[in-house]
Amino acid sequence: MSLVEFDVWDSSPDSEPSADVKERASGLLSLHQYLSTRRPVLLDGAINHYERAHNLVTENEKKKLECAHNLGYAYLLRYYEHEEREDHTRAVSYLIQAREVMGNDPSYNMHILETLGSAYWALFDYLGVTDYTDAAVDCFERAIALMSDDAPDKAKMLEAMAGRHANLFQWLKKREHAENAVTCLQKAVLLTLDSDSEKPGRLYKLSEAFKLLEDDMGHHPDIIKCAEQAISLSPDDNPNKIQCLLNLSHWCTLQAEKLEIWDYTDKAVGYLNQAIFLMHEKDSRRAKCTLAIGLIHKLRFERQGSHKHLEDSIYWYQQAACITTAIGSNIAVVYTHIGSAYRDLFESCGGEGHLRNVVYYYEKALSSTPEDDFQMPLRLVDLGSAKSWLFYHTGQQVQLEQSFELVERAISLISHDHTKDPLVHAELLEGIGSAYNNMLFNQSGLAENINKAVGYLELAVQLTPPTHARKTRRLSNLGAAYGSLHRRLGQRKYLQKALIYLEEAASVNSGSPFEQAINMRSLCDTYYELFSCAGGLNYLDKSISYGEKAVRLTREDSPERATVLINLGRCYLRLSERLREPQPAHTGLKYLEQALLLTPEEDPRKVELFQDFGDMYRLLYGQTAKLDYLDLACKYIDQATLLTSDSSPRKSELLYTLGLIHVLSFQNSNATQSCTEAIECYERALSLLPEDSPLRSDLLNSLGGIYMLRFLRHGTREHADLAMGFIEQAIALTEEDHPDRPYFMYFLGSILLTVSVKDLSKDMAEKVLQLSKGATMSNSGQLGIRLSAAGQWSRVSKALGLCPLEAHSQAMKLLPRIVWLGTPASSRYNSIKSDIRDAVAAATSAALLARRSDLAIEWLEQGRCFVWNQLLQLRTPVDNLRTLHPELAEELEGISHNLAITSINRVDEQDFIHTRQSLHEAAQIHRRSAERREEIIEIVRGLADFEDFLREPTISKLIERVKGGTVVILTVNNHRCVALIIQADIHSVSHLHLQNLDHETIQKERVNLGNYSTVRGGRHLVWVREEQMKTELESLLRMLWYDAVKPILTRLNITEMRPSAELPHITWCTTGPFSFLPIHAAGDYRNAETILSNFAVSSYIPNLSSIPIPAK
Repeated sequence: MSLVEFDVWDSSPDSEPSADVKERASGLLSLHQYLSTRRPVLLDGAINHYERAHNLVTENEKKKLECAHNLGYAYLLRYYEHEEREDHTRAVSYLIQAREVMGNDPSYNMHILETLGSAYWALFDYLGVTDYTDAAVDCFERAIALMSDDAPDKAKMLEAMAGRHANLFQWLKKREHAENAVTCLQKAVLLTLDSDSEKPGRLYKLSEAFKLLEDDMGHHPDIIKCAEQAISLSPDDNPNKIQCLLNLSHWCTLQAEKLEIWDYTDKAVGYLNQAIFLMHEKDSRRAKCTLAIGLIHKLRFERQGSHKHLEDSIYWYQQAACITTAIGSNIAVVYTHIGSAYRDLFESCGGEGHLRNVVYYYEKALSSTPEDDFQMPLRLVDLGSAKSWLFYHTGQQVQLEQSFELVERAISLISHDHTKDPLVHAELLEGIGSAYNNMLFNQSGLAENINKAVGYLELAVQLTPPTHARKTRRLSNLGAAYGSLHRRLGQRKYLQKALIYLEEAASVNSGSPFEQAINMRSLCDTYYELFSCAGGLNYLDKSISYGEKAVRLTREDSPERATVLINLGRCYLRLSERLREPQPAHTGLKYLEQALLLTPEEDPRKVELFQDFGDMYRLLYGQTAKLDYLDLACKYIDQATLLTSDSSPRKSELLYTLGLIHVLSFQNSNATQSCTEAIECYERALSLLPEDSPLRSDLLNSLGGIYMLRFLRHGTREHADLAMGFIEQAIALTEEDHPDRPYFMYFLGSILLTVSVKDLSKDMAEKVLQLSKGATMSNSGQLGIRLSAAGQWSRVSKALGLCPLEAHSQAMKLLPRIVWLGTPASSRYNSIKSDIRDAVAAATSAALLARRSDLAIEWLEQGRCFVWNQLLQLRTPVDNLRTLHPELAEELEGISHNLAITSINRVDEQDFIHTRQSLHEAAQIHRRSAERREEIIEIVRGLADFEDFLREPTISKLIERVKGGTVVILTVNNHRCVALIIQADIHSVSHLHLQNLDHETIQKERVNLGNYSTVRGGRHLVWVREEQMKTELESLLRMLWYDAVKPILTRLNITEMRPSAELPHITWCTTGPFSFLPIHAAGDYRNAETILSNFAVSSYIPNLSSIPIPAK
């Protein structure tokens, strides 16, 4: 704003001036004096003079203009002084009068519009009133429009106008004001010469104006460009240059973080170094600059995974610590950054030295933090977590105790009102939850701690907005806590909750690619864990899918890439095992080979890699029987063994695996050297193991196995005695509930029987009986092993002249769990065709020999249900449970799978599950799982329609189904052929020995029938050799009549032919070789009185359970 002054006189210069001239001159003088001295009395005097002059001027337009403008200007100045609204009103009134008489002179118009605009703007400036801002903006824009581009003040007015638009944007949040601010400053910059000292300031203001437009970071390049131009034009002594450099560094860092163009971080570091160079030594900003450089390197580590950047960040943090110590500023923040950087280095590289640095700097940070500092809880949590890790690596109990004390102290300092500063509370809760999960729980094993971790982390997630940068990490941490809870309690529902949060973290997409890669790895590992405990192939597929995403997201130069590739290779190993196909193993080998190229020679993962290669080639050997694969497996496991020190727990595991490979080689080549090398591996592994290692019993068992192989090859009794001695030691080491104990007992019994095959003494037989009975009756162990032990028990019972029915009864109790719980669905039918079928046949035969027709029917029925359920793909009891009570079904299947995989695998199987639990812990965990399985089964049996869940059928319930006619079950075994007869009016089972038939005869007739006929169009037989039809069929039907059907009719007292409407009904249930023989057509067709269809109506059922339950 400026004053308006006209040289208008009423008389010549020599004459006395008129009164209005005197008043105008006095007013003008008073205004000039006020502007230089700011004395209010001068301003009041100027107003008085101009008021009188205004009253005196009546006709001269220029005088009126001067008086009105300068009066408005003076009243506006007084409004600025006292903020009296009346002064403002008068200012506006006089300025409007001036505008009405201002004429066409652009210079005067510009002055009046500028002053009037200032008056309108004053209400917003002083009172925040926006009623006149549009009028003010209009006046200013019209004033600027009246100025030519070469006017010296135009750039200045544009700059001021930009400031007003910026203020309006901050107040009203309308984007148009931000855009106008940018436009005004762009014009001001164009009108300002590079040599003008105002140019750098205007460029800097333009960069600040561009920030107002920031909603998608699209103007970052404009901001950076303007700031760079401002710096290039600013001399080093410009007081604003340092701040401009700092701001420019900040925006370059943001650009790098958003676009991942890391050249911007190099620029940011350069600008910070330039700012440091310009600062005085005692400038407090020097420490902040060096700290900022460290944070930039930390950012690059987090996004790119390069340890070089992490080491650079530590260097700059330490520089900041030196400067901060010298100037006495808050050092705790710097120490915390150093400790956190060492923590990242420890987590990615390991090393006790890094861990001790973590503790050292966190302790310094804590000691430098005032008690009432809001960061105190976080400092306590950081140190508590570090000390817990130190306990894990050193075993010093005092470290664990201190970690608990620190975290508990942190909790005591937390406010329960999380609505105040929710983001601060979320950060604190995240730290405490992670401490309980990753540190305290994992080392102390207390489930209460993991429950605390879950609670704190869930609250941290709730307090974090969906778009917050830490949302992804907090969801991942919560998923990890639920994973820990699963590992502690063994309940699969916690693992599924972990997946829910990890999947949500993956969907948030607020994390960096580095964080997304971490989350993909977590999902890969968690789905793999779910596959390991539940066995579902879909879980393994998902694990592989996430693993491959993790590989794509992990940079080539990241040290974590090798770990991702190793884990993915292991997933393909399990897939190959599961599918029994070599192709996935070859895919897994490709990933392992990539990992090997990325792994330095001294990297501890080298051992794991060689071990994985060995396992992969051992698997391929098992699938293809190619000896080249076995040689490669031996080579890699041998390399892993050589790289592992004797003090490492892994050494014994590797020696164990190497021994298994030598055993396989011995089985193929019969080479004594392979056998000797296997024994040496096992014995050396034993010598390195602690007394309570769970691997100890496995090694003793394997030594027993290899000596037994030598006995079988060479017949040397000494080898058999050694084998038995080692197995007995293995049994002595395991508790009653240990999952391996049943196998050891069964194996020892098998050795005793093999050694004593020709002269089994009574004492030896009784020992085998006790071993096999103990293995069968155990509540732990693999169900298939216990079934084999039951068979061994029954055979020894017969040899001792004892009744084998108890052994068979136990075997039949195991069958429902083996068929419906203990094996994968894809392999159930194969199991039925082999071991399970033999178990049913042996049990039935024993029952028939003991003339226990009721047991024979029960067991036959059980076996037939298994077979027909598989052949017809019927729903199993577990399928029905899954439909109505999915949670119970899922938990039951999960526990059953765990019990199966924790039992020992035989020495010729491919997979071996390693565990660090003690023998006692393994037994306790297995026992708890077995008890929980029984609890679930009892809970299910208490539900409606599940009363007989996984129970073998009882004879009473089976007989109840027969309400009309007669059911005849035909069965044959190696000892006899029997018809079991159930009549509707007699609630018992009749047993008929068909003396003229045996297993060989029935089997021969069935084969002959198959050779001469084929099935077409469903159930109809079509003879393929018609010329032999009459002879073969007539012979078969006569045999069936005289040797099977006629004796049965005689027992049933069906001896007379009747009219078809009065014929009795016989339902045939054929088993074994009787299946598919045409019993209904039996007869000697040379005589009507020797044809079954003339005496009874026939039908078939697959089993008694297929007869509908009669309505009550």
